[in-house]
Amino acid sequence: MPHQAEILAVGTELLLGSITNTNAQFLSELLASAGIDVLYHTAVGDNPRRLRAAVETARGRCDLLVFTGGLGPTYDDMTKETVAEAFGLALEYHPEVMEEIQCYFDNVFHRPMPACNRRQAMLPQGCRFLGLCKANAYGHGAAVIGHT
Repeated sequence: MPHQAEILAVGTELLLGSITNTNAQFLSELLASAGIDVLYHTAVGDNPRRLRAAVETARGRCDLLVFTGGLGPTYDDMTKETVAEAFGLALEYHPEVMEEIQCYFDNVFHRPMPACNRRQAMLPQGCRFLGLCKANAYGHGAAVIGHT
């Protein structure tokens, strides 16, 4: 039986209509091409309490949860902290993430990396760094018993 997935897009700008959720479309196409059934798309604002509730709902109906948004370095980017807490995971420092972000600032921006970007090297315990993509966003995957 194929995995059943839910894509959770985090960002108040999605709910206000300020931007289109193109990440959900891209991820749906990617997952479908891998034989994974995407059953739900959920958009939730930058609010830890509502995100936690969305995670609990998604955990009850799908075995694969995919998060997009809220992974940056600013104070309102709280996806990984909230999701880690929902799964009972601590955040841990990943030097390989810090190294890639530092290289990105050195080679693309040609300026010092702001201190706030160091937050991006803190990932949920046991997850695997998937690498940087466009801008200085990154991906990571984590497996939790009973959920991927």
